Amino acid sequence: MLNVKKLKTSSLNDENSSYNKLRILVTGDFCPTGGIERLCLEQRFDQVYGNVLPILKNKDLSITNLECPLTDTLAPINKTGPNLVADPKCAQAIKYGGFDIVSLANNHILDQGEKGLQDTLQACEKYGLRTVGAGENLTSALQPLFITVKNKKIAVLNFAEHEFSIAAINKAGAAPLNPVRNYYQILEAKRTADIVIVIIHGGSELYPLPSPRMVETYRFFADLGATAVIGHHTHCSSGFEIFNGVPIFYSLGNFLFDWKNMNYTPWYEGYFIKLTVTGNKVTDIALTPYFQCKGSPGLELMDADNSARFLGEIEEYSSIIHDSDMLEAKWHSFCKSRRLYYLSTVLSLNLFQRQLLKKNLLTRFYLKKAKLINILNIFRCQAHRNVATDVIKQELGDEIQE
Repeated sequence: MLNVKKLKTSSLNDENSSYNKLRILVTGDFCPTGGIERLCLEQRFDQVYGNVLPILKNKDLSITNLECPLTDTLAPINKTGPNLVADPKCAQAIKYGGFDIVSLANNHILDQGEKGLQDTLQACEKYGLRTVGAGENLTSALQPLFITVKNKKIAVLNFAEHEFSIAAINKAGAAPLNPVRNYYQILEAKRTADIVIVIIHGGSELYPLPSPRMVETYRFFADLGATAVIGHHTHCSSGFEIFNGVPIFYSLGNFLFDWKNMNYTPWYEGYFIKLTVTGNKVTDIALTPYFQCKGSPGLELMDADNSARFLGEIEEYSSIIHDSDMLEAKWHSFCKSRRLYYLSTVLSLNLFQRQLLKKNLLTRFYLKKAKLINILNIFRCQAHRNVATDVIKQELGDEIQE
């Protein structure tokens, strides 16, 4: 475990405050599939959490992100990526880990349709877990969760970037990340709550840094009055910053996510945070790094050497986030590495054309600059993007979720 004061955040400390201190623990993605699901159904919960369990239970309030629906009904929606699912009994294992709240605004919560989400909500309620970030329609999905701990009223708000899980006016799903709408939600929560925790599911998978757009948005939420802003989704850990006194964590990495044949080391490493809140300000932060599902399903605290190496990487990412020019350069480099995928997808390239693209010959033999300019305008201009999105949705009709 690392106290963040060692990472130059001593300005957060207010040792003389007379308010009660609250310890709020937050983790990244909890997906009880694969070997984790098997352990949960066998009620081998101690094996799931390993030597991390005592730290998880030493808190006043804890939150984890449930990354898949808990249902016995298989009704996969049309989408890109896998349709995840786990047994509803896995909710018992989440409760055993000491968790009080599960955030549901993510890109997988609607993988098994509206029935899958309904079953998830029921399973969480059965085992005494509060939920936030998803509901039977857009209005209910957007509702903050209010909970009182030690006479402090806490608001938890949960948003997800827009993929295939987002709720609509008359359709179940997750609460969308929409800075305009979220602006009013945060301000309203701030009026009635002492502490406002904003949790966001977003970012580029397997990329350990936020985009400049993410940094701008998360800092905006901090300035609106969030006590802390916390992100996950990328399946790898990222850095953090203290922005105008508000801690912003851009990705905590996987918490528990057993996935076969994943040849990506950061997938198996993560950290959770414990925020000490004094009054309505975070006055202390502790990071706890661990291995998850590395070799066998379950959690294990990192030893001293691995912890020092891992936290050094987090500090390096944090330094990059603090340097806007370096962050921009890293972002452009990442985008360049994804050139083949995105151009091939957008342009519907065949195998021969993909080979030309790899050799930088596509524009000479196939692609006209004017075509790329037109595509860029559709993506970049809000009016064109809105129309194009709706046209494609109309073409798909009822085959795809909102």
